[in-house]
Amino acid sequence: MEPSRPTRGVASRPIGDPPADWRVYWRSNGQSWRTEPEISASRKRALRLRLDIARERDDYPFKGIEPRLSRADVEWLLAGHNNGRGPVNVYDPEDDGRWGLDLRGADLRGADLRGLPLARMRGGLPESEWRFAEHGRLEAAAVHLEGAHLEHAHLEGAELPGAHCEGAILDEVNLEAANLSQACLDDASLRRARLGGAFLGGARLARAELDSARLPGAFLVGARLEGAHLANARLETCPR
Repeated sequence: MEPSRPTRGVASRPIGDPPADWRVYWRSNGQSWRTEPEISASRKRALRLRLDIARERDDYPFKGIEPRLSRADVEWLLAGHNNGRGPVNVYDPEDDGRWGLDLRGADLRGADLRGLPLARMRGGLPESEWRFAEHGRLEAAAVHLEGAHLEHAHLEGAELPGAHCEGAILDEVNLEAANLSQACLDDASLRRARLGGAFLGGARLARAELDSARLPGAFLVGARLEGAHLANARLETCPR
């Protein structure tokens, strides 16, 4: 995923909140995934404080934050991630081993996250911990994405064990090599989603729409698929 590059110079910074003007501005800055006006200075201070406290306490930065994170918040966090390096690009060797945003425990129910570069997002306990974690601890770290819109989002390699994605719209999302162990995707829409190599052990996918989804090499042991739609889904084993 290569970020778009400005081709006609940087547009003037918009005055006020006209979304169309901000989209032009972000695109001219090589951030075509941004669609919202920039958040206020006070909101930036609040988010920075959360990040600082989380680093000191080894805690989840946005669990219980009020008001809840919005798309504009997530866009700003992505742009400044890792001291301004920005979103993780899994196809760039320089980003090998680099984690995406820490959104463990965050409440993003119903959020519009379409097309966002959220590769290697941390939305639950790391693999070294979730295998032996008690349910309460797994639940505390799990991100809440019920009813969220994530169409075309990039979530390659995301850590989402125990994530709540009930009723989420994940059409054409890229979840290759993501960890969705014990995640709940009941009634979620994953049409044409890319799930190659994803770990879905113990995941709940009751009534999920997986039409034309690609799942080569996905791990589905213990997954619950009652009533799921799998028309034209590809489940072949990855070549060795």
